[in-house]
Amino acid sequence: MNATQPLAGFKILVVMPSIPLYGLELANIEIMRLLQDKGADILFAVNRDHGQRVIKALDRAGLVYAKVGFAAPWSLPRSWQAWRTLRKNLQEISHDMQVVVRKFGPDCIFMTGLSYLLYSIPWLMRIRCRVIFNVPNPPDLAARPRRKRWLQNLLWRRAAAPFTRVFVANSDFTRNAIAAVGIRAGKIQRIYLSVPQRN
Repeated sequence: MNATQPLAGFKILVVMPSIPLYGLELANIEIMRLLQDKGADILFAVNRDHGQRVIKALDRAGLVYAKVGFAAPWSLPRSWQAWRTLRKNLQEISHDMQVVVRKFGPDCIFMTGLSYLLYSIPWLMRIRCRVIFNVPNPPDLAARPRRKRWLQNLLWRRAAAPFTRVFVANSDFTRNAIAAVGIRAGKIQRIYLSVPQRN
């Protein structure tokens, strides 16, 4: 093992298509830059149509990306037309991401949002790779009406959890909210958001 690059050869695929670049998102980029400095191979999957802000930030950080066809944030279809659109989006995402995975061969997939994880289920079902979900927003335990809260909890417990090795919470509040929807404690790690300043 190279003492200066202990992660040499370890490949991380970061699914961060197109999101506002606030504290957590910028921290994700900086963390991946630091891991790259330790020898890890990092590849970001970004939205080919709406990922310009993410791409600019990655260029500044010296990180590599692949453009994929991720769609708008996840929402439940309310019509047959919406279901057809969702199915088409899922097929496009699955195709693009399978191509990326086949070429890159990641050891780990780093998810940055629940919507992206839900959109990724079709292609995650086809591969064997650990998934780390860095949770940006905790489940809304006070969601109304009750039906909305029940559905939200179901998505976390039955859709997100089976494909996630570790849920990363950046606070006790987030950790407790994830546990409250039925995620077992052993799958949740609290890591406070603290990134070393660049020299």
